[in-house]
Amino acid sequence: MSRPSVLVIDDQEAILQSFAMLLDPKPDHVASTLDELALALGDNPAPKPSTTTPAYRMRYARQGLEGIEECRLANAADEPFSVAFVDIHMPPGIDGVETAVKLWELQPELEIVLCTAYSMYTWAEILEQVPHRDQLVILRKPFDPIEVRQLAACLTDKARRGRELARQMHELETRVATEVARRLELELGQAQKFEALGRLAAGVAHEINTPMQYIQSSLEFLGDAVAELAPKLRPETAEDMTGSIADALDGVSRVAAIVRSVGEFAHHNRQQAAPVDLNRQIQMAAQLGKTEYKRDAELVLDLAELPMVHGHADELGRAILNLLVNASHAIAAKRTRGKITISTRPQPGGVSVSIADTGIGIPPELRSRIFEPFFTTKELGKGTGQGLAIVRKTIVEQHRGRIEVESILGEGTTFRIFIPTQAQGAAA
Repeated sequence: MSRPSVLVIDDQEAILQSFAMLLDPKPDHVASTLDELALALGDNPAPKPSTTTPAYRMRYARQGLEGIEECRLANAADEPFSVAFVDIHMPPGIDGVETAVKLWELQPELEIVLCTAYSMYTWAEILEQVPHRDQLVILRKPFDPIEVRQLAACLTDKARRGRELARQMHELETRVATEVARRLELELGQAQKFEALGRLAAGVAHEINTPMQYIQSSLEFLGDAVAELAPKLRPETAEDMTGSIADALDGVSRVAAIVRSVGEFAHHNRQQAAPVDLNRQIQMAAQLGKTEYKRDAELVLDLAELPMVHGHADELGRAILNLLVNASHAIAAKRTRGKITISTRPQPGGVSVSIADTGIGIPPELRSRIFEPFFTTKELGKGTGQGLAIVRKTIVEQHRGRIEVESILGEGTTFRIFIPTQAQGAAA
């Protein structure tokens, strides 16, 4: 570990030599020499230096401007001073207070001890001029050698700890900046993926829609033809053909509804918030998420008449779909068929949506973390930890809403969200 650097600025050669003897003692110094120093500094007996006296890298200057140059050179050499002992009265140059201010301009973290033999300034006058009051100590002459050593030891240690704290803060800020950049990149990638999927889904929906119209028209033609031929057919045959055509038309109608949902869900308009029919978004999410929940759960929609909310329809729809899929996974993990209930109700200033499942529930110790990005309780490779984080960002940050969670382990979980109806409730 390198020795701490100490700067002494005083116009008296004897004082400079005294500081040298006190802060950087040599092994051959004898007690009589220390006694002489004691007389020069304060007429007090000076103790012999112990083996634990710290060694410093010492630099000396006889005027303020000379000391300022020493500070500049030390900074340039990447060996900044920890402490500067500065005499207040140094004619004919600038005084100690002016010197301290200029030293702090070069090195704001420098610890400074102002040494004075008489009251050239009052304490209030000094405080009016100095910018770093917590880094200033006043030392009256004559002073005790032990006091000088203690100040040097304490202030150099304070400076060391300050530099270490600054280094740790810099490392922490760098890590935070790196993590923020990484998450922004992931969010951008997620947004780009949604946008690409939206364009793909819109294109697929358009391509499916045309042949579905042909199929529907053909089935309707066949239905009319069977109705005309029915008198010439056996009753059982006519009934079977009529039923098959009706089933096919029902299938076509369901496919058309899914295609419409995909088309609406894929429509991406982040530029401007608009009135949103939340019940419609829930119905589309129910259509799109059916493959996720139909094996494990019954879906019940309890949708009340709602006012429009103000926001982004596609993002609110994705948030509800995420909660629906999350509920289906919680039920699947219980390995017994369950139920998902989505309810909507008007509320003062907004609407509430409740998504309740009869799944495995959330352990109490994990509930505070479920909205953290990348946190997941699923097996490796089966969850990204992004679903609930996106839900929270959509509801709370983008639409200024609220989200609450209630869960009983082994019985199920209920997510309750509130979305304001006012225009200022949604982030543009």
